[in-house]
Amino acid sequence: MVLWWVFWSNDLFKSKSKPVIAILFLLFSGGCLTAMLLYFGPTNNLMDASESVRLGELTSLDGVITDRDGGETQLSEFRGKHLLLSFWASWCAPCLVELPTLQRLQNKFPEESFLVIAINVEPPEESEKFKESFWLQNKLTLKHFYDKDSNLAEKLNVEGLPANFILDPEGRLVSASYGSNDWSSDSVVSTIKSLINK
Repeated sequence: MVLWWVFWSNDLFKSKSKPVIAILFLLFSGGCLTAMLLYFGPTNNLMDASESVRLGELTSLDGVITDRDGGETQLSEFRGKHLLLSFWASWCAPCLVELPTLQRLQNKFPEESFLVIAINVEPPEESEKFKESFWLQNKLTLKHFYDKDSNLAEKLNVEGLPANFILDPEGRLVSASYGSNDWSSDSVVSTIKSLINK
């Protein structure tokens, strides 16, 4: 809007040229918006874990995650089922696009065999209010924890968000994904099924 006002009010542009400038500006704005949607949109880029984490770290993963009140839970408490750990933050636009698709994915599998855990990298006092509102608005029921001091994110070499990791029932890392995914797409659901049925 600021750029629009500058273009419209600048004396350098005579009145006859303003409609042309307006059209060019709208085309430019539309191109920028399209580029952003393509960049932040779902990518379905599941990859083998060895591409993102050193082979020496592909043993059973454990770590402490906390609830909003600081109560601690060991990741190993969820052993016996496949886990999808999704690291996100309230300021991460692609994360907010992705989270509802993770809910739709979870709805396709019983929690006894496959569980999605959303892990916020922000302190609870900074994001809990937003999280509660976002969960309610999007009808999310995903398990949610915080990664205190980013200990778990460091173990997984998380350098950008969203970042997602799938663990087998023994806690071993089997797949990793970076960037926004449509987790409810047929191709991803098929991939998850193949991982679970191995």
